[in-house]
Amino acid sequence: LRDGFPSVLKSRDRRGRKVLVFFASNWDYTQYSLLTVYRSMLLTLEKLLESKENQSNGFVVIVDWTNFTLKQSAHLNPKILKMMIEGLQDSFPVRFKQIHFIGQPWFVEASLAVIKPFLNSKTRDRIKLHGSNLSTLHEMIARDILPPELGGEGPNLNPLTWYHVLLESSQINAPPPHYCITQTIPYSSIVISTKGGNNNDNSDDEMIVKTSKAQQYKAIAKCNNLINDSANNTLLNFSE
Repeated sequence: LRDGFPSVLKSRDRRGRKVLVFFASNWDYTQYSLLTVYRSMLLTLEKLLESKENQSNGFVVIVDWTNFTLKQSAHLNPKILKMMIEGLQDSFPVRFKQIHFIGQPWFVEASLAVIKPFLNSKTRDRIKLHGSNLSTLHEMIARDILPPELGGEGPNLNPLTWYHVLLESSQINAPPPHYCITQTIPYSSIVISTKGGNNNDNSDDEMIVKTSKAQQYKAIAKCNNLINDSANNTLLNFSE
């Protein structure tokens, strides 16, 4: 996601469709596999499909293959590609209205020829190969929503924008726990008086604590009557 697999344009196209953009040359196959890219795409689609507008209007995908190397293409696992096609085409409730390839080298076209038999006729018809001719892309998608990287007039594409949207949406919106820590002490042996008597008294009125910090907090709270009843809704958290 941080590398833009995928990035999501802020603006919709003229038909109200969200536009997903992939810059294939950003793929670092030494750090994550094609399967991880697939998972990232599924996560993005699941989030976007929460919108009824996206469900009805569908999506446009742009894949920029510029500077994609033959070495990178060697890691396009055919088994994973087949699984991606079957998953997105037959098993996932998503509608891809257009799929645009730009700057594709010959070996990408060769790979596409191999996987085309696994595509249904509708999907095959929606794949458009533009090569280095961006004008044909601009005929289908307005330049004012495209970033300069795609010859557009829109804002620069920052892949971290969509990454942060997903990151924030994954946070659980739960109220903070009710707890209080009344004293902070280092992890060490401490002496706590259980009766608050004479300091010179070395009887059993004192206890030596040589345990974890959590247990020390608990001992202090007990000695000072700091654990309130449930009506006060104030608890001590001893789990950390």
